[in-house]
Amino acid sequence: MLGMIKNSLFGSVETWPWRVLSKGGKEELTYEERTCEGGKFATVEVADKPFDEALKEAMPKVLKYVGGSNDKGVGMGMTVPISFAVFPHEDGCLQKKMKVWFRIPNQFQADTPIPSDKSIELEERESITVYSTQFGGYAKEADYVSHAAQLRSALEGTANYQTDFYFCAGYDPPMKPYGRRNEVWLVKKTWTRPSDLQGNNKDFPRERLLWNWNRCVLCVCVYVCVCVSVCVFYSCSRNLGDSLLFTRPFGERLKPLRLVVPFLLIENYIFTATEASGYRQDTGKDSLRRIFYLVPLRCHHVFGLL
Repeated sequence: MLGMIKNSLFGSVETWPWRVLSKGGKEELTYEERTCEGGKFATVEVADKPFDEALKEAMPKVLKYVGGSNDKGVGMGMTVPISFAVFPHEDGCLQKKMKVWFRIPNQFQADTPIPSDKSIELEERESITVYSTQFGGYAKEADYVSHAAQLRSALEGTANYQTDFYFCAGYDPPMKPYGRRNEVWLVKKTWTRPSDLQGNNKDFPRERLLWNWNRCVLCVCVYVCVCVSVCVFYSCSRNLGDSLLFTRPFGERLKPLRLVVPFLLIENYIFTATEASGYRQDTGKDSLRRIFYLVPLRCHHVFGLL
């Protein structure tokens, strides 16, 4: 306990490294878009307790750990802010679970002391981009929920962020009576290859989706041109009148289908390759496949090849 108090009052304090990307606001609320650096974190999870009770249980464990309750018995100083992930219900109220994240100070990132408390885990976390808004005072659950709702309202229609969780962040020790700083972070959704995604591809990036559709349209155009050229060539090389009157034997009329087969194989290869690469959504597959099959058949029909 003494080490925890000493570390909190006299230990070094460093700020979690981040970079501000942009600033915005709506009405009285202002916010920042910032990228927060990743690294090694000490984490504590608490379940089945309301927000304020969970925070009171988790924070002393973290402060004891950084104050010297570890295998090396060293006080590590502080990194601010301390963030804690919360999980909202559909109505905005918070579920009874929380995960506190404390970023290990830079000096101990490479050689991190092991916590004496087994409920504390060390985890690596990548950098994240967040939309952050700031407010003062001694923050309670209602304050975080209210500012999270305001931030969502300010970002409506302009940003894409995680909806199943967000971060609350605190900068100050309990004994600081004024000038306190609290924040709410909505985590920006970033692109990940489909093989790494959990669930469906509803968050498929718009720019990749457009690029993929443009590629498919180009393939359709090239394919149509080739089919039409083949049809014109065969129509001109035979008696057009006989072709249109359908006087040829049925077996002979099926021979040109041999020209369609390679293109159908090419079409099938294109869809198989794009599906395997993970850069195509399935929603347009059937319609495009029908186009690929119908175009050559319609062309052959018009020019009397079938």
